[in-house]
Amino acid sequence: MRYRAVARDDSGVIEFLEQHIAVNPRHGFGLIYDSARHQGKPWGKTVMWRVYCDLKLNLPRRGKKRLPARIKLPLDRAREPNQHWSCDFMADALWSGRRFRTFNVINEFNREALPSRSTRVCRQRA
Repeated sequence: MRYRAVARDDSGVIEFLEQHIAVNPRHGFGLIYDSARHQGKPWGKTVMWRVYCDLKLNLPRRGKKRLPARIKLPLDRAREPNQHWSCDFMADALWSGRRFRTFNVINEFNREALPSRSTRVCRQRA
């Protein structure tokens, strides 16, 4: 005796999928399957996926929305002293473990820095 495949009756699944796609054409498999579960349909995920693929209902993936290429302009340079200043915080720790921070200010024209001022790091807990 040999195995004989049982003919599958997927008419109910096909009808449900076609009705759902007619109403909601942008719904993918996940939303359709959730809707079937919510309505109490007895079909499993594998059966629905097989029929969904057989009907070629797979939606193409949406591509990334790309921004137009940015026009690269050269950065403005300081033409005279005291025109552009930059500042930055730096933190470090001594060998003893004591932490300190410095606040650095620099003139962009001639790269001359103001004297750095360092303080101990004291953070309060809120």
